[in-house]
Amino acid sequence: MTSQVSMPTFDPREESAKLVEHFIIMNGEPEFDDKFISTMMAVLRSRILKYKKKARGDKVEFSDEEANHAELLLYMISALGRMTPDLKEKYKVWNVLQTIIKPDNMFPKTYQNISQALFDEFEAIEWGKPIETETAKKLRRGGPAQAGKPLLFVAKPSPKGHPIFGLEGPMHHIWRSQGTWAGARISYVFDPSFSRRDFKIFGHNGLTVGDCWPLLVAAFRDGAHGERVAGISGTGTHGCYSVLVSGGLYKDQDVGDRILYSDSRAHVATEPTPDRDNKYVRALLRSCETKRPIRVIRSFNGNWKHSPRAGCRYDGLYVVDKYTVATNTQKGAFLQFHLRRLQGQPPIDVSKPTVDQEREFDKVRLGY
Repeated sequence: MTSQVSMPTFDPREESAKLVEHFIIMNGEPEFDDKFISTMMAVLRSRILKYKKKARGDKVEFSDEEANHAELLLYMISALGRMTPDLKEKYKVWNVLQTIIKPDNMFPKTYQNISQALFDEFEAIEWGKPIETETAKKLRRGGPAQAGKPLLFVAKPSPKGHPIFGLEGPMHHIWRSQGTWAGARISYVFDPSFSRRDFKIFGHNGLTVGDCWPLLVAAFRDGAHGERVAGISGTGTHGCYSVLVSGGLYKDQDVGDRILYSDSRAHVATEPTPDRDNKYVRALLRSCETKRPIRVIRSFNGNWKHSPRAGCRYDGLYVVDKYTVATNTQKGAFLQFHLRRLQGQPPIDVSKPTVDQEREFDKVRLGY
């Protein structure tokens, strides 16, 4: 009798969750509202238009913005639970999945595989038509959406005297928001009466070296960083205002006062020439020209031995000295930016966060 070896099952929900794991750790669950969906779809449409403008056979690099939005869209669709005709229409599920699956659009293979698996599952149950087949019953999965009801989030104002979320706490003016379905995870929104500090300022922007936050959303509130998803905030016109240095980026090096910072899509680059067109790369290229200072925020999962033990920390101002071209294992070229910490500012405070701050940060998950 021959024994059979069972092959691992590809779970599109698990794979999509991996893609956004760092985002959720730093920001909580994204809110799937109408504005979110329209923004995601606009990015996808922009990508398709770019390909139509290219000559046949040419390739367009997959930008950070496109990657971030595609990953969040796939995560949203995987969280819908059992598909229904109403959900299919409301969240444009068929259009999104087919756009990513289509080979001509050159989305990364991982995204195509996730999309194809979800599409096949929804097709098997005829997109949730009222009359179910036995196959549909077997493929039905539990999840947040219920019988076509929209994904609703309810924000709960934080108590003013709360030690973590109150006016004096590290998460001040940030409210917890949670989906109305069973098992929904937490997201974070800003108190609508609070005016966030503008991040589009070069320099310290009112920050002190050693300032720490439990989540990136709090750094966003204080004007330290301008993105809730991407690691680079800035524009190709003005340059880069800040970067988030975290672990896992391809061939990145961090020794404290010097950082080798790679294009975050380095691991999926396939072209022999590096991408210089996506807005994040253009921001760093512009900073290399202007030599304007860039705020560096380090995450708890960074490569440097003195990265913060929890949350994220402001480590001061750096300048882009130069950039070089590197290649990945697929011989795809990408840019690496050489950042140097400026003199004349306080040293990096490696004692932060303190033990007391770490205890506070750990209590964020408990809520209020």
